[in-house]
Amino acid sequence: MQAGGKGLGGEVFKLFISRAFESLLGPTSVMALRFHVERRLGRDMYEVFYEDPGRFYKVLRELLGSGAEMLMRLVARWLNENGYMEGLDPDKFIELLEKGGEEAAERMRRAIKPPYRR
Repeated sequence: MQAGGKGLGGEVFKLFISRAFESLLGPTSVMALRFHVERRLGRDMYEVFYEDPGRFYKVLRELLGSGAEMLMRLVARWLNENGYMEGLDPDKFIELLEKGGEEAAERMRRAIKPPYRR
C-alpha cells in the first residue's frame, strides 16, 4: 500500500494527515478549522491537501497568519515521530508547502507512508 498511488493511497494519505491534526489540536478544534478552511476551499481540506498542498497552505495562512507555519511544522514533526513520514524534516515540509505545484505534491505523497511499528 503506497501513499503516493491512486485510490486507496489517497485515502491512506488523508487518514494519516487527519490523525496528525486531531492528535495535535483535538477533535473540536479540527472541526472548527475544517469548517473555516473548507468554506474557503469549497471542498474537503484533506482532499485538497493531497491534491494541492500549496493551495491548502495558502488558505491556512490566510486564516492563521504566521500560526499556519507553526502548525504545519508540528504536523510534520508528529508525522515523523509517529512513523508516518520519512525523508522530510519540518523545514523541507514547509518549503514544499510554500512552493506548491505538482512536484511538491508528489514529493509529499511519496514521503507519507504506513508506519512500520504499528
